[in-house]
Amino acid sequence: MKTLLRTFCIFVLAVTLTACGGAPAATTVPAVEPAAIAPEAPTEAPTEAAAATEAPMAHTEKEADPFEVSVAQNLLDSAGFHGIAEALTETQTIDPASLSTVTRVNKILAQTTWPADLHDQAHTFIDTLTTFGAALEADNVAEAVTLSESVHDAQHELSHEIEHWLGDAQPVTADASTFDVSVAQYFLDAAGFHGIATALAETQTIDPTYLSTVTRVNTVLAHTVWPADLNDAAQAFSESLTAFGAALEADNVAEAVTLSETVHDAQHELSHSIDHWIGDAQKSTAEADSFDVTVAQFFLDSAGFHGIATALSETQTIDPTYLSKVTRVNKVLAQTTWPADLNDAAQVFIESLNTFAAALEADNIADAVTISETVHDAQHELSHSIDHLMEGHAH
Repeated sequence: MKTLLRTFCIFVLAVTLTACGGAPAATTVPAVEPAAIAPEAPTEAPTEAAAATEAPMAHTEKEADPFEVSVAQNLLDSAGFHGIAEALTETQTIDPASLSTVTRVNKILAQTTWPADLHDQAHTFIDTLTTFGAALEADNVAEAVTLSESVHDAQHELSHEIEHWLGDAQPVTADASTFDVSVAQYFLDAAGFHGIATALAETQTIDPTYLSTVTRVNTVLAHTVWPADLNDAAQAFSESLTAFGAALEADNVAEAVTLSETVHDAQHELSHSIDHWIGDAQKSTAEADSFDVTVAQFFLDSAGFHGIATALSETQTIDPTYLSKVTRVNKVLAQTTWPADLNDAAQVFIESLNTFAAALEADNIADAVTISETVHDAQHELSHSIDHLMEGHAH
């Protein structure tokens, strides 16, 4: 079986190398506020033959990590299951993006090491999501509508129990991980604090989604093990987020407007400091971890590279948010410890993203259009390879 797996991975790597080609060294690019891009179509499901191969990394017993669980909760709560359920009921139509969302979230939950108190509930939810995904894929509207309500209710219940567990949980390590910090930075930079501050100042109205965004980000930051050089800034930022959240919850517009500016400015400063720390830090040397690889895959698949490539080709115009998306994803991929069978393909993809970022930053539309197609194709190939290697490696 190992020989079959090695042969398959060599084939995928060869295809990826051909698609991506060479790339120049990484280019440092500024952060830009995010904008919504249509989700990718779901990655092709592994074949039965692939499911029969051995797992890429040995199963190891590990303690439930509050950071890992907080990341899983963030992605669970931001999936939009409420909106999916409402849209299904109102339109009686299945949006293809719903299956993509369900699939990506389920991969994360399946690779999460759950604490004993949450294990059964989490795996029951995973089973429900799997059934929901099957109904979506089969275009079974009636069953999908029913299951969407079950998923939505169960998501709230699981998230509520996670909050209780996280409230008493302690870090499993005292050492800062460059991967964990890069993931925390991803959530920090993707939250859209600039947009929230602008909208609050202009409308003098508090959108209910602001509080949920602030809460989700703050939960991840609170369970991140920060290096000594960043700890004080990170804790101060977390306190600012807590105060901002309190103002939002109290519907105190004046205070929320003021604090939104503080949060926005501090977010840029903290992210800039993270860039410097990661630039000087040694990449985490632990063995490849299935949860980390799946988180990297989640960001890879939800970046919207298909939508970016299509829009670039049709409009011949570079939207500033493209650079922000490429940069955020690449930071996480660069700090991921990849399994040996995926490492070369992942590194080539990272170099392609660097080249793409350079073209976007230079406003070189011709190169950006060409490279966007390369990135889109290689993203599917890399994600497909991850699926094959992860098959059978659920916790």
